Amino acid sequence: MAPNAKDGYGACTIYAITDLTHDDEYVYIGSCAKPLFARWGQHLHDTHYKRSSDIQKLILTRPWEFKAVPLLGPFACANQRDLNTLEQAYIKLHNPRCNMRSASRNVVLDLKELIKTLVLPSDGPPAPPPKPRYRQITVEEAWARILHS
Repeated sequence: MAPNAKDGYGACTIYAITDLTHDDEYVYIGSCAKPLFARWGQHLHDTHYKRSSDIQKLILTRPWEFKAVPLLGPFACANQRDLNTLEQAYIKLHNPRCNMRSASRNVVLDLKELIKTLVLPSDGPPAPPPKPRYRQITVEEAWARILHS
């Protein structure tokens, strides 16, 4: 973990939910301070039990045609405010159709400057990649496993 990162902000990710039927269009951009596969699972859970936001309603129509992809990360940042500021910069850059509200209002620098300012340097070697059993597989990989077994 980075030296100044508060506990819980040592492995943050800015991610996009893409629509696979529309040339991987970014329909939603978010951030998380936990593994991306866990956040994606939370999106799927909320889709079936809440159905209140635009992204939840969209995923409910055809859940197999969306996936979460990392845009930046994992990285360390100091706090939730910095994470929200980076998320908002990506929202301003890509303007996805399902982001209902702003993550942060104080985005004045461009994205490169924000990354240089808010992403903390890591101390030591990068964290090892997650074990393969925790990695989200694509539809193509799932079909390949089924066909070859």
